Amino acid sequence: MQSDARKTALQILIKIQAKRLPLDLVIEDFQNTINTMDPKDRRLMNAIVYGVLRWRSRLDRVIAESSRTPLHKIEPRIRDILRIAIFQIIYLDRVPESAAIHTAVELTKFISSTRGAPGFVNGVLRNVQKVWTKIYDPPSETPFIQRMAWKHAIPEWMLERWTARFGEDRTEILAQSVNRIPSITLRVNRMRTDMENLQGLMDEKVREVSPNPWINDALDFSHPEGAIDRLPGFRDGFFQIQDASAQLAGLMLAPRSGERILDACAGYGGKTGHLALLMQNKGEITAVDLNGSKLMRLTHEMQRLGVNIVKTQTQDLTNSKAAMNLGRFDRIFLDAPCSGMGVIRRNPDIKWNRDEEGLKNFALRQSKLLETMAALLKPGGLMVYAVCSTEPEETTEVIDHFLAHHPEMHREAPGARFPDQARTLLTEKNDFMPWQETFELDGFFATALRKTGRRKVVAS
Repeated sequence: MQSDARKTALQILIKIQAKRLPLDLVIEDFQNTINTMDPKDRRLMNAIVYGVLRWRSRLDRVIAESSRTPLHKIEPRIRDILRIAIFQIIYLDRVPESAAIHTAVELTKFISSTRGAPGFVNGVLRNVQKVWTKIYDPPSETPFIQRMAWKHAIPEWMLERWTARFGEDRTEILAQSVNRIPSITLRVNRMRTDMENLQGLMDEKVREVSPNPWINDALDFSHPEGAIDRLPGFRDGFFQIQDASAQLAGLMLAPRSGERILDACAGYGGKTGHLALLMQNKGEITAVDLNGSKLMRLTHEMQRLGVNIVKTQTQDLTNSKAAMNLGRFDRIFLDAPCSGMGVIRRNPDIKWNRDEEGLKNFALRQSKLLETMAALLKPGGLMVYAVCSTEPEETTEVIDHFLAHHPEMHREAPGARFPDQARTLLTEKNDFMPWQETFELDGFFATALRKTGRRKVVAS
C-alpha cells in the first residue's frame, strides 16, 4: 500500500486544483494528519506538494509527450498522480523509479474506479522513463519568453511583465529565484528571550541557522527537524515566523509605546506581534480582519507571545462608513489583500491561480481599503500600505492614484528604526521594493504615508 506521505500529498493537490484554494489554507486543513506523520514522511509529503506545484507545467509537458490521451482529457486526479510520480522520477534521487511507478499505480487503484486507469498510469510512466531526458529541456533556439516558461515552469504572461520591467538577464535570475526553496526567517521575541539564547536552542534542531543580513533580531534557517510549532522555544513564545521583508515593512510604521494602532487585514497576526514588540507591549492595537477564524488564531498567537494589548474585530474594511465605529488611530498598518506574486517561492500555487484580469480586481479592493484608512487616520498620523507583490497595478499605481485624490497625504521616508543596511532597498520615492535590488527577499512593496495636521505626541 502507498505511504501516507504520497496519499496526503495527492489529496492536497486535488483539493487545491478542484476548489482553487490557496496552498497554505489547504495545508491547514490537513494539519492534523500531517502532525501524525514521522519526520521522514512529512519531508517527503512537503517535497512532493511543493515540487509538483513548482514544476507543474514542465511535468505536464512530459505527460503530454508520453501519453496518447491529450493532457486536457486525462482525469484531473489521474493527472495529479502522474505529476507526483514524474516529479519523484526526475527530482528525488533517493526514490527508485520502480517505487515511484508502483506507488502511482496503487494510488490510482485507491482513488479511481475507472476501468483501465491503473494500466493507463503504468503505461504512461513506462514511456516517461524512456523519453523524459530527451524532452525536459527547451531547445536553445526557443525564443526567450517561451524558453523561460518551459525551463522554469512560469506562465508566459508573468514573464512578459517581468521582462518589460527588469530586462531579460534579471528576469532569468528572478525565474530561477522563485523556484528555489527559501530559507525560513524568524523574529526573536525580545520580551521573552534574546538572539544568542534562541540561536543556541535552534542549533541542533535546524540547519544553517544564522542572523538575517537585512534586519536585526531575525534568524534564518532551513530544514527544521519537525513542524515549526515543535521547535524549541516555540511554545514559550520565543519567536514568530516572519519574512525579513514583512519585518522591514513593520519598521517603516515604527509604532511607539502608548499609541493607538490599527492592524488592518491582520490575518494570523504575524505583523501584529511585531508591532506589539516595537511598542514594548504598551498601548493599544486593534487587529481587524474579514475572517473571524484567522482572528481566533491571532488571539492564541498573542497569548503565546505574551502580548496583552491587542483586541480583535471581524469587519469588512472596504465599507468605510461602518469602519468609523473603530475610532481614529495614531498609526495604521494596511497589509492589503493582493495577488501574492512576490511570494511565489513560498506559495508556488500562485503561478497557476492568478491571471492579469485578477490584478485589476485586487487593485480595486486595495483602493477602497486606502480610502477607509485615510478616514481612520488621525491628523499627523502615519500609515503604511504594504502588499506581497511588486506588480504596478497593486503598488505604485494604487498609491499614485490615492495621493492624487488625497492632498492631505504624502509619502515619508522611513525613520531611524529602519536599518541602514536595508536603505538600498528603497526607491527614489522612498517606497520599499526589494526586488529592485535583490531577489534574496520576498517580493514586497511598502510605503509610508503621513497625514498633514498637528499630531499629539504620545509619551513613550
